[in-house]
Amino acid sequence: MTRRSHKRIQCARAMFSRSLTRDAYRRSLVMGISSVVNGVGVDGLTYTYDAISRPTSRNNDTFGYNERGEVVFSRRDAENAEDVYSYDDIGNLLLSAWTTTTNAYTANNLNQYTTILCDSASLGTRLRSAWLARIASPACAAVTREASYDPDGNLTNDNAFA
Repeated sequence: MTRRSHKRIQCARAMFSRSLTRDAYRRSLVMGISSVVNGVGVDGLTYTYDAISRPTSRNNDTFGYNERGEVVFSRRDAENAEDVYSYDDIGNLLLSAWTTTTNAYTANNLNQYTTILCDSASLGTRLRSAWLARIASPACAAVTREASYDPDGNLTNDNAFA
């Protein structure tokens, strides 16, 4: 048995309506979302979950996890794209590769990211190929962002907007 909830909002000349379907036994899990704008249905979402409540699919998209529960891939059917993520033994992100972009991350002994090697399309292809083959990739010319922290360990600047 599933439970449904509805919400309607009227704004100016538009009427929005959203309906959620939740898992009957795990109420925090949304199984589906349907929306209507001015009487016309908008693309809905349908979700499935594994036994420990992690999303494994959204419509035709799929998600995979490692033994620690970290997302290691997502496949987006609409764009025919796959995202890949790699972590070190304590869960620091090492590599994120999506579509044509790949970023490599370096953490210090306090598990703070100190550098982020931001990708170009060609670097992404090389790093993704190296990661998939489990081979260390040589240093490539790309944008590198240096992160800095205050004495309490709070991120103060990652040069994202430099």
